[in-house]
Amino acid sequence: MKTKLIPLVSLMVFVASASAQVTLEIKHQEKTTHTTQTDIKIAQTLQMAGQEIVTKNSQVLITEYATGARAGDGTLRTKTTIKKRTGKWEHPGGIVMEFDSAVPDRKALIAELESILTFYVSQLRHPSHRCSTRMAR
Repeated sequence: MKTKLIPLVSLMVFVASASAQVTLEIKHQEKTTHTTQTDIKIAQTLQMAGQEIVTKNSQVLITEYATGARAGDGTLRTKTTIKKRTGKWEHPGGIVMEFDSAVPDRKALIAELESILTFYVSQLRHPSHRCSTRMAR
């Protein structure tokens, strides 16, 4: 049994050290579009002055990444567009805020949360751009 265990342990140590030497790199393809869905669920409990304060949120984002043609200097530009966003945030005291990109002009239940919804609407109306410098071909 011991003779089989020693080579196995040696192999595991070698594989762990070899994998640390690998560099992972995203290599974007020219003129491609990719869509991702990101599901976010957070529940946190804060301790403040001996009280537990519980907040929760759940969000779904569908994001499109469109990469253009390579420029003469080797750079690639990617346009990131949030196609759909939904979210629900639960705060202490029963305060709930919801956002749905299908209804972007819906108002918050309380005025103090309105600026957060305005931020999400701004993200939808103004897609971001990213420039990757001289990515490998």
